[in-house]
Amino acid sequence: MTELERLQNELAYYKAQVDWHAGNALRDQYALAQLSHDRSQLMKSFQLIADIQRTFNAHSTPDALYSTVLEAMLSLMEIDRVVLLKSIGTVLKLHLWKGFSESEGCQWKNKEFRVSENFFTERKPLFINSETEPTSSERELQVIFGCPYFIVVPLVKENLVWGALFTGRMHEHKVMSYKPYTKSSVDIMEAIAGMISAFTSQIERNTQMERERSRIARDMHDDVGSELSRLAIACDNVKKQYPSDSKLQDALSHIQNSSSQLINNIGNIIWALNPINNTTLSLVGYIREYASDYLEAHRVSLSFKAPELPVDRLVRHEVRTHLFMVLKECLHNVIKHAAATKVSIQITLESDLFSCTIQDNGKGFELNQKRAFGNGLRNIRQRMEEIGGTLSFKSRPQEGTTVQFAVPI
Repeated sequence: MTELERLQNELAYYKAQVDWHAGNALRDQYALAQLSHDRSQLMKSFQLIADIQRTFNAHSTPDALYSTVLEAMLSLMEIDRVVLLKSIGTVLKLHLWKGFSESEGCQWKNKEFRVSENFFTERKPLFINSETEPTSSERELQVIFGCPYFIVVPLVKENLVWGALFTGRMHEHKVMSYKPYTKSSVDIMEAIAGMISAFTSQIERNTQMERERSRIARDMHDDVGSELSRLAIACDNVKKQYPSDSKLQDALSHIQNSSSQLINNIGNIIWALNPINNTTLSLVGYIREYASDYLEAHRVSLSFKAPELPVDRLVRHEVRTHLFMVLKECLHNVIKHAAATKVSIQITLESDLFSCTIQDNGKGFELNQKRAFGNGLRNIRQRMEEIGGTLSFKSRPQEGTTVQFAVPI
């Protein structure tokens, strides 16, 4: 072998080594790009789930939840189309869609989509990419939804498939970037599907509870309230029949007063139970009405300030009930202990915080002597703790008392 041939062979060897290392480096770059993409998609899915959880109370119906989730998926996830289907037996029917024109969705409204039996029995997702040979039913999904590459994950509730979440791409890799459809995409979609099912179950339970509260409120109004009213009327009739019997008159008056108090208390309970009152507007209105009537009956003047609410927001039943009961206890303390002639109530609603300040011009007290009427204060403090609220007192002898409580809604 000549010196030239030896040098050529050596050069070829080193060239092969360089090509091998370059190939490995390129594969590593692709793997790193894919890992970075998977991480990005995972973080976006966490963001989506966290955003939906924060705004969960705003979704009073399942369809409101679905619409929000699908919109968020279309904007955050690297997909072209997303569809929520509901199952009827082993058949899927279109329920809600994003990324399509209205006419496209309407033409499939009553169409039945069939998938493999494993989808329902084993709850196994479908994943179609360039390496998958689709079945006839999967090819039908490709044609109808215009997405050659897609993922379909089951929506599961109480171990039964009640629907499916379809997410599709028109291209396996997003244009101008290395962002493929991978197995990790399936995991992410399954996590989002689990969130949808969990929140759907919660909304359905809330709806059932609201129906039950409505029924109880109606029964209390129709049965207990009407019976107490009849009792008060009967007492009045008996008093008219025996006007000279002072002992009987006193006893009947006591029964009438107790009945009236019970009717008022039942009215408060009925208001708290009725789901139609689960709004900030209803809460502020009822507080104003109750405080005005209660203080007027005890000849105490009221100054009431509340913001003009631009949007009527939902308030959870527990929050609404505890807030009202705290205010009621505070006003009771004003009448029972403070000997006040004036009370001011100021309500503010900033961001997600509902705040109420009650101030009186009564005799006040030393804060370290709250034990004198501590049961009521303990009750309102416990109520605020149960709903994640805060409570504070400011008082000095002969300088009145200020109570402020706030709770996130």
